[in-house]
Amino acid sequence: MKKITAKKITVLSVLFLCVFLSGCGCGKKKKDPAGEQVLKISITPEPSPTPKPEEVNQDAVVTNGNITMVNEYLTKQGRSTDEE
Repeated sequence: MKKITAKKITVLSVLFLCVFLSGCGCGKKKKDPAGEQVLKISITPEPSPTPKPEEVNQDAVVTNGNITMVNEYLTKQGRSTDEE
C-alpha cells in the first residue's frame, strides 16, 4: 500500500474545501434589491369612442347623475334587455 503523506492530505483538504465553498453559494452575486422591485404603473383612463346617446336606441342609454353611459351590446343588437 502507498503511504498517505501529510502533504497529500493537505492538498486534498484544500481542494475539498474549494469545491465545498464554490458549491455553497459563496461565488454567487448578491441581488440588487432595487432591481427586484416591481415597477408601479399608473394607468390614466381615456374616454372610449361611444356613440352619442341621442343617436342610439334609448333602451341602451343609462343616465346616473351627470354621467351618461351607452351599452354597446344593446346598441349593436338593436334590442333592449326586456325583449330577452
